[in-house]
Amino acid sequence: MEKVGNYVLQEKIHETRNSIIYRGHKENESQPFIIKLLKTRYPTPSEIARFRQEYELIKGLDLEGVIKTFDIISHDDVFALILEDFDGVSIKSLLDNKKSFDIKSFLEISAKIAETLGNIHMRGVVHRDIKPHNILINPKTGVVKITDFGISVILTHENEEVYNPDFITGTLAYMSPEQTGRMNRTVDYRTDLYSFGVTLYEILTGNMPFKSQDPMELIH
Repeated sequence: MEKVGNYVLQEKIHETRNSIIYRGHKENESQPFIIKLLKTRYPTPSEIARFRQEYELIKGLDLEGVIKTFDIISHDDVFALILEDFDGVSIKSLLDNKKSFDIKSFLEISAKIAETLGNIHMRGVVHRDIKPHNILINPKTGVVKITDFGISVILTHENEEVYNPDFITGTLAYMSPEQTGRMNRTVDYRTDLYSFGVTLYEILTGNMPFKSQDPMELIH
């Protein structure tokens, strides 16, 4: 039985470039949690800072449409966030499994995301990584929540990560032009609206508005 601190890891449900997501619970308790582990065994100060930033941001928001965070733990050089488990699945996983949304469902989901984004922006927070991967829905209840506030990416010519295929399809494809660092524009709440638009396009059509495996072409 794998554990981190006093939390038991039951089921691995997702893995990204930076983290591994488990479903689990506290020892001797039954309440389920989502446990987000920082993948790096010995994380750099910047990686730890990003993790702490995500914790503080979500903790301070306390909004119905945002995943709640309960704790941040450090144990044997492993860092983890303890998050709410509401039996949500990502919209991206539904799309990958050929789930289609009728117009009524699409409009209901869109309205909920838009309302939550508006509330986030009213608190002075810019998410910077709105995409189907970070929007969770409980298929039975219809509850929709936004997650993953840990990213703040500005691309540079020296950033080799821009050529990672997973980064191209998983993040870059949803980025606003100003967020790529190629425009003389500051990043504000409108960057989330651009990414939201790309997300809605994908939910409705099953495709992306812009397709390329060349990051420079995609940015252009």
